[in-house]
Amino acid sequence: YCGADGLTETYSGSSGAITLIHEAHRTLLTNFASLPTSDPSGWSNLNTDKDWKIRYWRSEPQSLIKILEQLQYEGGFIYSPNRGYIHIRDSESADVTLSKSDLTNISIGHTPFTELITKMNINYRKHPAENTYIKSVTSTNSTTRTNYNIATAENVQEVDLDAYVSPDVPTSPSSNPNDDFYTYYDNIFGSVKATISASIVNPKFYNHDDDADLLGVGSKITFTNMHPEKIFGKAFTNVIFMITDFSRSPGIITFTAREIA
Repeated sequence: YCGADGLTETYSGSSGAITLIHEAHRTLLTNFASLPTSDPSGWSNLNTDKDWKIRYWRSEPQSLIKILEQLQYEGGFIYSPNRGYIHIRDSESADVTLSKSDLTNISIGHTPFTELITKMNINYRKHPAENTYIKSVTSTNSTTRTNYNIATAENVQEVDLDAYVSPDVPTSPSSNPNDDFYTYYDNIFGSVKATISASIVNPKFYNHDDDADLLGVGSKITFTNMHPEKIFGKAFTNVIFMITDFSRSPGIITFTAREIA
């Protein structure tokens, strides 16, 4: 056991200790993957929204990619070399608005029932000397479990968090996605979400203008003047989607997007 402060971050010139999960992630990329010290895309929003604290150590070697992926999961974000830091914000707005005139081959669906996560047994604040956790909580989305008549022992996920320390994990979803670990993932997997896939035929999205540059994995989009006018009872203009799959080739762009707000 060492009572000293942990490592300091290396990307801004500060000598302050790393206290947040996303700070540790970026420091690892800077130290071991040659990430430039200039702020990646999405960093400012992530740094504003997240105050998830970290206490993490390794006593045995581990591959960098595994640690980065673990921190991304426990910190509620992903990193793409092309798109920067991506996460769902507490208050979302669309980067781009599309209409039926921009699209062809539109396919509307929803996330599968098997993807639902409505109950988590979460262990966190790993003990510094023992292979145990100081905090354990059962977090439940009772509304979804009631709506889908999910039995008590069904749809329960066991989660061990080796880096996450705080905020405290609640027993039910909090108000905003970034309030805590459980609430963030409940916002993604705690209910069935709408999906849409299509091809973009409007050539303005093929060029390197502002709209074209905004499109890619992680982009937030909404729709107007669609047919049908609603998606599973919600007006398209009231739903924000995030692009989860994106392909660009000469003369065509295809994407799949998932409801996030």
